Formats: sequence, structure tokens, C-alpha cells
Amino acid sequence: MPALPPSRFVRTPTRPPLEGTALAEGQAVQLFAVVDDDPSGYWIAREFAAQLQACGVREVTRHPLMRPERLTTEQVALGRYTLPKGSKTTNWVRETGGIAGAPSGLEADAFVPDVLRAAFIAAATPYLRAFRPLDGLCALLEEAARRRLDALTLAAVVAQLAAMEAGELLALVRHLRPRLVPGEEPPARAVAECIVQMGTAELRELGQRLQERRAAEA
Repeated sequence: MPALPPSRFVRTPTRPPLEGTALAEGQAVQLFAVVDDDPSGYWIAREFAAQLQACGVREVTRHPLMRPERLTTEQVALGRYTLPKGSKTTNWVRETGGIAGAPSGLEADAFVPDVLRAAFIAAATPYLRAFRPLDGLCALLEEAARRRLDALTLAAVVAQLAAMEAGELLALVRHLRPRLVPGEEPPARAVAECIVQMGTAELRELGQRLQERRAAEA
């Protein structure tokens, strides 16, 4: 997804850059907001969500990470400050609860990195797909089998293999070992050269074997 400038610089996009993408077709977006826990931070997150919707994203759910319940009592005491009186503060307290119902805010600087990291993990985990390292490898082999072999260049295969996790490459090397140099751990380029030289039927067979292994690891 393309990055958008901060809310205070951009209000309404002149052209929705996400039109026609998967996000514009109804994919939900989870927005994890690292902003001050005060009326200004609240509206920054809301405005950014509105900008995404203006760009074509149909569903945006905001998850504010900077909340007092994620801090110790001592951290809250050190980081809180009294908000000015007015309807803006009153409405924000009514919406968020403030700090124990009081019109007080917290600056993002009050959160140490470990606290923020734990908050993000807790908030994001329900939306994350379980990591399966063979997914990318099987997708590469399916692409290689689907396209003409001479259209899938060595450079393209090397680039994709180089981006893979060590576990993915190790799984592929194990299946290709009879075609590679015995007793050695070949680099990504050697594995890629072997893939490029394989025929469509061989690629599909290799992909099927790895799909079976992926299913067994599920």
C-alpha cells in the first residue's frame, strides 16, 4: 500500500491512488496508531483513516496503541498532563475515557519501546496469518511452471530466492540435492540455475512435493 503524508499536510487526495487495487475492492485495513493519547492524537488517527477511505479503502479499523492501561501507574504519573478545558477535551474524554475519567493526556514519549512493541504484538496478533515459510517457495514454483521457461529469467529467480527465508531455501535444496553438487550447500544462484533448467513437468512435480510438505507442517 502506498504511504500517505501525515494528516496535517494532506486533507483530501485529488486522485484516489488505491482505486482498482485489492484494498479498494473491500479488503479491511487495520490501522495501528502511534500518536499522543490526547484530542490531537485522536484526530490524527481519525483523519488518516478518513484519508485511506477517501483513497478507496472501504473499511478501516483503528487501534490506538498509546493508552494508559498499557503503562504502569508510575509511567502514567510521570507522563500525564492536564488538558485545556473546552468542548474538544470534553468530547474526547467522553469518547475515550481519558485517564481514569480525568481530562488528562499522555505523550507518546512516555512509552518505552518495549511497552509499545508488546502493545502492537497484542493488538496485531489476531489479524496475522500464521507464518508458513514454504508459501513463498511454492508460489515461485507455481509461477515458474505456469510461464514459459525462457520467460522466467535467471535474474528473476535469483532475486526471489535471495528474498526467501533460510528455511525455505533449505527445503528446496533438500529436494534438489540429487541435481546439485553432492556434499555441498549450494548458494541461491546455483539453486536458481537448477530451477531455470527444469521443465514444466519437473517444476510441477517439485511444487507438488513441497505442497505436501507444507500441508504436513500445517
